[in-house]
Amino acid sequence: MICPNCQIKMKNGICIRCGYMNNGNTVNVKKDITINDLEKYLGNDYQKIYYNENSLVSFFLGPLYFFYLNYPLIAFLFIILDMVTIFTVGYIVAFIPILGAFSPICMIMTFVLNRLIFSAINNMLYLSLLKHKIKRIKKRENLELYIQSHDIKAGSIIYFTFYVSILILFIVYLISMGKS
Repeated sequence: MICPNCQIKMKNGICIRCGYMNNGNTVNVKKDITINDLEKYLGNDYQKIYYNENSLVSFFLGPLYFFYLNYPLIAFLFIILDMVTIFTVGYIVAFIPILGAFSPICMIMTFVLNRLIFSAINNMLYLSLLKHKIKRIKKRENLELYIQSHDIKAGSIIYFTFYVSILILFIVYLISMGKS
């Protein structure tokens, strides 16, 4: 159901922004119901990102999530950090006599732990980066005109598919070099 006051999707019969309920009452009434710049920029995705409702996507993609969000440099840095932590744990555990046989299990556990951390912080970091981006946009031009003239989703999907395809080709290349 859509809130009649602020036109936002309601959760469990209550509007998260203004407190309107299905029975007509309001909870925690806000006098000023304004749309901030992040909401304008993200559109319908604002609630999903702000309340971390897409944490499952963030969990499975891990550092690749930032490719999808048009931040390839941060994605590369997180990929390197991810690989370094996984292989460092595997390397350290391999040299402990009692735990040496459990090195692959420890690497898998580190992988899952990294994904849990990514799913917890990805959206917070993304919103922080967007705040800085919006400040730069507002210094140069009008935010509404920028949003209208730039298709934000199309660029992110192109970046994501491009980098994932390069990653897949690189993995296939490494596998083929290992067999020869």
